[in-house]
Amino acid sequence: NSTFSPIFYQIKSIPVCIGATYEFSAWVINLLPASSTAAAAGSEPNISFKVNGIVIGNSGPISYANTPAWVKVGGSFIATTSVVDLQVVNATSVASGNDLGLDDIAINVCQSQIAVNGPSTVCDGNTATATYLVTDPTNTNTWYKWQKSINGGSSYTDITTGAQAAYTASTFTLPLALGIVNSTMNGYKYRLIVSTTNAGLADPGCTYFNDFTLI
Repeated sequence: NSTFSPIFYQIKSIPVCIGATYEFSAWVINLLPASSTAAAAGSEPNISFKVNGIVIGNSGPISYANTPAWVKVGGSFIATTSVVDLQVVNATSVASGNDLGLDDIAINVCQSQIAVNGPSTVCDGNTATATYLVTDPTNTNTWYKWQKSINGGSSYTDITTGAQAAYTASTFTLPLALGIVNSTMNGYKYRLIVSTTNAGLADPGCTYFNDFTLI
């Protein structure tokens, strides 16, 4: 009914990471069979996804069928605020002939992948270097810092402060020189952390990382 709000599903104040790219999606089905007398052209469900009131994706009219099928609907957005409101809106407001189902609602982050390569073992007194390869199709996680753990990963301390890297296509490579190693360093872990902002490096919910264990 057009006198009521077209919003039929919403989640408010979802924490997100500024600068990160997200996908908001769901599966939608037109429940009214094509044989129904109410299945009139122009009455089909037409689903829009909104983030902070802005449409990020639209299904277009979901056609009537005697055997209804699920259709994935959604869109992506780059977070510009630390929290967002998500809404699913039926853009077709009619009193009849507009029956739909919604399932598998999801919000996913487009994340970075970090691969690390280093020597499997190093002899006491030799030098060692670990190399980290960051892959990010969105090129958004540019900030990074190094951390070290001397207790097997139970806790980490910062080795450096935040810095920025430049992507070549969708990757960047960072080497970490460990210098001359000795037996007291056995089991030390060296971690690369990346995020979209310098502040994000301190937020566990806004970082991606991988570590190298020195043996």
